[in-house]
Amino acid sequence: MNLHAIVSPVIGVVNPQLEGIIKISTGYVTDPLSGKRIPSYATPKKITMQIQALSSKDLQHVSGLNINGEMRVAYITGELESTVRPENKGGDLVYLKNGTIWLTVYSLENWNLTSGWMKAVITRQNNS
Repeated sequence: MNLHAIVSPVIGVVNPQLEGIIKISTGYVTDPLSGKRIPSYATPKKITMQIQALSSKDLQHVSGLNINGEMRVAYITGELESTVRPENKGGDLVYLKNGTIWLTVYSLENWNLTSGWMKAVITRQNNS
């Protein structure tokens, strides 16, 4: 049962769904001249998501992760990944229509396999 699909329209009355684009990390390529690693991403996908502040429980959960900056929680239908070291992937990027870019840093709840949605911590990036 996809509870997110049930409650999302109700929550959307107070906090509307936002449209955005996600770029799924595919790892990196190495620049042959400089030797620098350059992040690579799959073709961007349009999504709608619910962005909320972190709850006190969420803050307790991520407090030991040494994450700084402006953080939010994103509820999406689909999946976002943070760093996956065995696969040499960085976090997925979320681009919102207001021009901000957010990096997926932690998956709080992943019900994608059973219900098709997930809850992830995202942190704001500079737009460079």
